[in-house]
Amino acid sequence: MAGKPLPAPRKDEGETPPTAAESAAEPDPISRDLAIFKIGHGERRDLTQLLDRVCSAGRFESALLSSEEGFSLAASSGAGDTDDLAASLARLAFAIDQAANKEGQAPTAFLIRDARDDLMLCRMFQLRGQRLFFTTRSRNSRTTSWDLDTVVPKIEEALEPGPAPDT
Repeated sequence: MAGKPLPAPRKDEGETPPTAAESAAEPDPISRDLAIFKIGHGERRDLTQLLDRVCSAGRFESALLSSEEGFSLAASSGAGDTDDLAASLARLAFAIDQAANKEGQAPTAFLIRDARDDLMLCRMFQLRGQRLFFTTRSRNSRTTSWDLDTVVPKIEEALEPGPAPDT
């Protein structure tokens, strides 16, 4: 009596995760798109335009740049009310810092998944002695903090003082 054949394993079952070399050889399309986009001429002055392009390249619903003190510094066009989010991120980062300090490690990112399975990913970085938060919202469950690592230098570049505008 022949039994039914076993179903093929799901793609994520029974397979070993790719090695770092394999991952580097075939980057995720989102990571690749975020890594290759360049800052446009006007984006040094218009952070909203830059964050809109980040959202487009990363397939994010919205993006927010905020300060450690809880102030919204810039947001993408679709970000909605950012003041409450910026203040909440500052409080949450403080709590995460307190927990992490017991382990002696400073966090660089945190991820929140809500009841709708949306992701909020926050990448923390220092610029000229000030701690800033770059936060995205996404429905893509494959988004990682490494995706944002490629964007932070572009934001830093946009925030660096440039030549004085022509008058």
